[in-house]
Amino acid sequence: MPETPRPGTPAPIAPQETGAPAIDDERHSLPPGCFVAPPDLRLADLLEAGSTIRSSQAADAAQLLMRRHLGPHLQEVLVDFLHLSIATRQRVLSRLLDQITQMELTGASDADVLASVITLLQRLYHEGARP
Repeated sequence: MPETPRPGTPAPIAPQETGAPAIDDERHSLPPGCFVAPPDLRLADLLEAGSTIRSSQAADAAQLLMRRHLGPHLQEVLVDFLHLSIATRQRVLSRLLDQITQMELTGASDADVLASVITLLQRLYHEGARP
């Protein structure tokens, strides 16, 4: 249970991502109506979201990202990006599973299967790095 502040103790500083009123170290609040701006939306934020959600959750995830971050794109653009990220993840997993199944059907050893998976991942990485 969070500790209740005692009278005379300094108020905690709000983290930037909350959008809560900022309080500086001098215990002076910003003028009424002024809030700390949320952080900019980074590509890493989008990729992290796309790596952990299902396609049916893309719209909700985009809405949450729009509330927590500043960004130059409309919510629909974020939804499309998340769908593409999810589709890419599913494509890679499908290719990996196909490769593993083929190797196992031929009686390949675990070491051969692992080497094949690594080779496939490297090939996919280099395909994505092309201009």
